[in-house]
Amino acid sequence: MKKLYQPLIVGTILLLNGCSTDFTSLIPWRQNAPQTVCNINDKKSCEPKTYEEFKQITNLKKSYKVFKDKDLLKEATPENTKLTVDVSEQRIRLYINDKVALDSPCTTGAKRKFEPNTKIYRDKRTPMGTFCILEKIKDKRSSIFGKYYRGKKCVYKGDKRKFRGSKKGLRYEGASLKHWMRLTSGGIGLHASKYVKRYPGTNGCIRLPYSVSKTIFKYVRKGTPVTVQN
Repeated sequence: MKKLYQPLIVGTILLLNGCSTDFTSLIPWRQNAPQTVCNINDKKSCEPKTYEEFKQITNLKKSYKVFKDKDLLKEATPENTKLTVDVSEQRIRLYINDKVALDSPCTTGAKRKFEPNTKIYRDKRTPMGTFCILEKIKDKRSSIFGKYYRGKKCVYKGDKRKFRGSKKGLRYEGASLKHWMRLTSGGIGLHASKYVKRYPGTNGCIRLPYSVSKTIFKYVRKGTPVTVQN
């Protein structure tokens, strides 16, 4: 037992003294882990340096962590970029020259989505396949999903096609879809959202964290291929 606890005690002492040393190599069951030199007083030094390292230390299906290779992003051109959306992991990846430059959580369409106004569950899964970005709009408003207001009071929220009341005197405001990147003529696309979860839950679109949508919007163009896969 002494041999087992000795490295742990040494590591604890080093931490308490703020030493920027990699003490994980002292622990037998961590000897195959990524060897990142980490200073506890400098968070940036604790970030994974490569995508392979990021994958080893991150639970891709549960984590909200984002990987970004800033040097690789500088190499982006209209011809060498592409996107993949992994539905099983709920993650989106931006490739540059077939290397991962960005890996982020995303949220795709729900298998069964409840519509409060119709009381019906519908299949809203994001379609699989390879698409191309058809349009880019920096600050788009949805023409389908939004709210109806009477004065300042919201009287309806959701799919306006399913609104059954009188629209007289009502004002419609479409939901914000910042950094909109359309994939289909049927209204499926990628956009920023504050509601990015670790499970499918949208009406078919692919929600992205705001900072991630901003980066992707910057580096893709009309025609960039996007593959949605399991």
